[in-house]
Amino acid sequence: MQSFWCEVHFYKDACGENPFAELAGFAMSMLGLPYSNAEVEMRFSQLNIVKSKMRNKPKPETTNSILVVRAGLK
Repeated sequence: MQSFWCEVHFYKDACGENPFAELAGFAMSMLGLPYSNAEVEMRFSQLNIVKSKMRNKPKPETTNSILVVRAGLK
């Protein structure tokens, strides 16, 4: 599917113009979206582990740093 839209993106008609450039750009940007929300669900799950009822006071920067380190360890 992505190769099709890539070809459409670089298509030129007899006048040297691409009448489908905007459509192809939109389609390729949509193909970059995730198919599911599993990644988001996993991040929220990790956040719930890092920030629990016992550890609910860290600053957002600290929480973000912990999540970045945890993601790097996997």
